[in-house]
Amino acid sequence: DKIIADSCEALIGAIYLDKGFNVVEKFILKQWEEKITESVVTKIDAKTKLQEQTLKKFKSLPKYKLISNTGPRHKPVFKVGVKLPNTKYFIGIGNSKKNAEIKISNVYFSYSILKGLEPENGVTRRDPSDVIKVGDTYYLWYTKTEISEIFGGYSGYNASVWYATSKDGKIWEEKREAIPRGDIGSWDAYSVFTPNILIANGQYYLFYTGVKPTPGNKEGKFEINSETDITAIGLVVSDSPDGPFERVSSNPILKTSDNIDLFDSYRIDDACIVYRNNQFYLYYKGRSRKFGVEGPRHTKLGVAIADKPEGPYTKNENNPIIKSGHEVMVWPFKRGIMALLSNHGPEGKTLQFSNDGINFKKVASFGNDYPKAPGSYRVDNFRDASIQDEGIDWGISMFYGDKKKNIWPHLFRYEIKLDFVSENVY
Repeated sequence: DKIIADSCEALIGAIYLDKGFNVVEKFILKQWEEKITESVVTKIDAKTKLQEQTLKKFKSLPKYKLISNTGPRHKPVFKVGVKLPNTKYFIGIGNSKKNAEIKISNVYFSYSILKGLEPENGVTRRDPSDVIKVGDTYYLWYTKTEISEIFGGYSGYNASVWYATSKDGKIWEEKREAIPRGDIGSWDAYSVFTPNILIANGQYYLFYTGVKPTPGNKEGKFEINSETDITAIGLVVSDSPDGPFERVSSNPILKTSDNIDLFDSYRIDDACIVYRNNQFYLYYKGRSRKFGVEGPRHTKLGVAIADKPEGPYTKNENNPIIKSGHEVMVWPFKRGIMALLSNHGPEGKTLQFSNDGINFKKVASFGNDYPKAPGSYRVDNFRDASIQDEGIDWGISMFYGDKKKNIWPHLFRYEIKLDFVSENVY
């Protein structure tokens, strides 16, 4: 067996050296994807299996209720009820509750300029994606524009998506446009922006937000009128992180809600995708038409779930799952999901943790020095959040710009460090 294993390892290494990461990844998945899947499935606990099946069948999660906690401290007895849609509570008794309890005392941020992507007059670079590493190269996507008609050029509402690469995550080289605007008449003809990346099935999926000219605008421009110029989320795919990327459909994969009272009836934006329990969780921010120009202050977080990267995605019935924040950054943490919320709303400037990716709870607060519109370095490419313990250490954020000082929006690197009070699984 050892000889066979060593020979297999040598073969994989030779393919990598000769053809590169993309080819060897496809080779490995073709030969052993079923075994890899089996090895992951064996680690999924009973509670996770129940949640997975309930989401697939009912599009919602089970409801849990702690009925009693008796017995001595060293040997407690928990009586817990679980309820599925249209059922009574089913009761279970045991000596533990398998949930992570995370408490964080301090959150620290530090920043550094990205060499190669320094501030540049007349050029806006903003809305960075998460960062991935392919072979020995880091990849980053972002919104870029040199058009100044909206908000003096500081906005991404007339832009396209570009990308850059780095060998160390600190010195970057801008490459070229990755996602152009859509064809005239398409839903994303006017602008494409706020990209994010997912690696799945040996391919590279770039999610992005798109808009078309405001309906009825005689000059074919985008007004930001808080009523009719809605956004949507689209998807392109490639066999290589360097592209070329092709649209998976002429239609968006996620649209705003038709009901004006819902939190995402005007804007959906800022997609962040995490693979968990054999499904794809697309987290996004939403704004409602009912708040008009005050909409940004009422931005909330939702999630849509699919079995495949390209969908179809179903919005969770518990949306909005977080009632604050203006920008979306989530990442796998302690087999759950952590979210960083910006300063908008009652839960602003907090870290929120969820064991199931749906029900979030505040675990820390921080000051005004938090990273703006951040993306994170996707450790291990976020292979499966349900079994990933490691969090994040760094990522890319943005500076919104300062017109008085003539400093245009640009990107920079942030580091994040957490001090734990407790970190228990009980």
